[in-house]
Amino acid sequence: MPARRRESRYRLSRPFDGSFLSFQEVDIERRTEREIFALSDTPVRSGERLRLDVFGPGPRSTVHVQLAKTTPIIVGGSLRYRLCLEIVD
Repeated sequence: MPARRRESRYRLSRPFDGSFLSFQEVDIERRTEREIFALSDTPVRSGERLRLDVFGPGPRSTVHVQLAKTTPIIVGGSLRYRLCLEIVD
């Protein structure tokens, strides 16, 4: 296929350190004092640190978490991922 690209579409002339912000919705199943269990449509790598913005009846709260474990499960005929998130200070 001659039209396929084999090279990167974008290259930085000078690399730099930074962070990437990606929004992903999760359904929180339950929360303990040190852990949050949630369902996600996409997997997350173990050890990855995330910021969880929780919206509810009160004001929005932000919780910093680290993924301890991901378990693939079937919910309503669809593949989902159960995330065990450890709350970090």
